[in-house]
Amino acid sequence: MAEERLIYRAWRVFSELRLWSFGHMLWNIGVNDPKKAFHALKVGLAVTLVSIFYYVRPLYEGVAGSAMGSVLTVAVVFEFNAGGTICRAFNRTSATFIAGFLAIGIHIIADRSNKEIGHIVHGIAVFLIALAATFARFIPVVKARYDYGMLVFIVTFTMISLSGHHLNKLLDMAKQRSFTIALGSFICVLVSVLICPVWAGKELHILVVGNMEKLANSLEVCVLEYTKQGQDSKGKEDSPQKLPGYRSVLASKASEDRLVNLARWEPPHGQFGMSHPWKHYLKIGASMRYCASCMETLHSYTKSEGKIQAPEIIKDYLCSAFMRLSFNSSIVLKELAKSANEISKSSTMDDLVKDMKVAADELQVALRTLPRMILAIKENQTRVYNGELKDINLNLVEVIPLATVTSLLMEITTRIEGTVSTVNDFVNEALLKTL
Repeated sequence: MAEERLIYRAWRVFSELRLWSFGHMLWNIGVNDPKKAFHALKVGLAVTLVSIFYYVRPLYEGVAGSAMGSVLTVAVVFEFNAGGTICRAFNRTSATFIAGFLAIGIHIIADRSNKEIGHIVHGIAVFLIALAATFARFIPVVKARYDYGMLVFIVTFTMISLSGHHLNKLLDMAKQRSFTIALGSFICVLVSVLICPVWAGKELHILVVGNMEKLANSLEVCVLEYTKQGQDSKGKEDSPQKLPGYRSVLASKASEDRLVNLARWEPPHGQFGMSHPWKHYLKIGASMRYCASCMETLHSYTKSEGKIQAPEIIKDYLCSAFMRLSFNSSIVLKELAKSANEISKSSTMDDLVKDMKVAADELQVALRTLPRMILAIKENQTRVYNGELKDINLNLVEVIPLATVTSLLMEITTRIEGTVSTVNDFVNEALLKTL
């Protein structure tokens, strides 16, 4: 009975804390993105390798019992991708060495003076070094690549300068700290690069290609929503999922810049080695955001058009041209995504671009013939529409929304052509570097 009560209480506590749902959530995270599970395993392995310096007595005595610095280094240096880990390891190690040597040099200068002047030298040195290092963090290049190293430099320099030890103890302290940090950084880089590496360059490639597909889906759904306004359509059920894709494209600049900076730290790997055209990814990203900004304007306008609705008979007159142009533009973006993903020239791209231009010309022709249609309708105020007789009264103001949508679609088409040119330049240079 006692065992059954204990089991019952344990199960009750387990249920109240909802540990089952928490464990299920963790399992889903690992299944949806196995790289996260591997990252956790790699961090555990790195910490275990560093901990060996505690468990093995000869190694423990070799580092004078200071392996805790290596454990701390693993905790703050190990990043999700290899580029981030190498960047942090380099920053932490180099900043520690430079700060240590600089602090020892200033300590030697201060020791050659009397006690009062020595304190003044230390204070002025700390002030100037902290000021210069902090101000250097505002330089764009330093901010992007060496910001963490500047923080470590300030902390290490200040800690060693104000430690108050004699020169011999100061040298031991600097040597010990530099060795433990170098050891932890080396283990982090080794594990990150050799065991299931996650490359920032590949993550950047996936992000850019995914953004092209999001743009294609968003454009198609946006025009479909507009043409189906006032009608019951099953396509509306999918629009909330696909339409916001252009918003993530607009917000992707920070992620692209970060991944490009991290990819530059990575060792030669993959198809291109050290000569991968990273800068072209930034150009492609900027070109896609240029398209997405116009798409955002189109979506906002079509959503706010409720106050001035275009007559259905005129809207239907241009609907087929709208859908044809959006479909062809979407196909071009999807083919661009395929070409960029495979880093190969598309054999059908020229034909698809021509079809897109033809659809744009057809939309312009339809818009030019719209005044004739309006005049014809005004001559006969009653028309048969969908099998019913309806009185039609047209105003110029009611036609303006259609002209605005047409103008935005034409602008999106022009910007897509610029994206095609940018992707072609990327593919051509990438193929040239592989020869």
